[in-house]
Amino acid sequence: MITLSLPVYTPANSLKNWVPSLTYDIILNDTSIIEEINLRSGDTDFLKMYGGQVGYRIDQAFWNMGYATKACILLKPSAIQNGFSCLWITYNPENIGSRRVCEKIGATFIEIVDLPVDSDMYKRGESAVTSGY
Repeated sequence: MITLSLPVYTPANSLKNWVPSLTYDIILNDTSIIEEINLRSGDTDFLKMYGGQVGYRIDQAFWNMGYATKACILLKPSAIQNGFSCLWITYNPENIGSRRVCEKIGATFIEIVDLPVDSDMYKRGESAVTSGY
């Protein structure tokens, strides 16, 4: 069983064009933190197209166990409470696991887009993302 911790609020960073976010630890069996999930509280075109309003990481030892899917489901009440009626999730098109998470939570595939060359994601070696909600 997983739960989400109380969120940590990160304010906007205008220098990087980042919106405020809430970060939750993903906790397994009330004891082990197996990574985190973020709710990015913004509605910018860049965020919807490239960065996503939801971001998550799962420790590799816990991949393919449904924890990312469950964390996304657990995040939904917070998203609704923060005024979202839909959320944009983006992922690398080669990331089959994230594609499956999006399918399991009922996200709709929108498109694959090339990243702008001046984005942090591109500078880290990504070249495209898949957009969905």
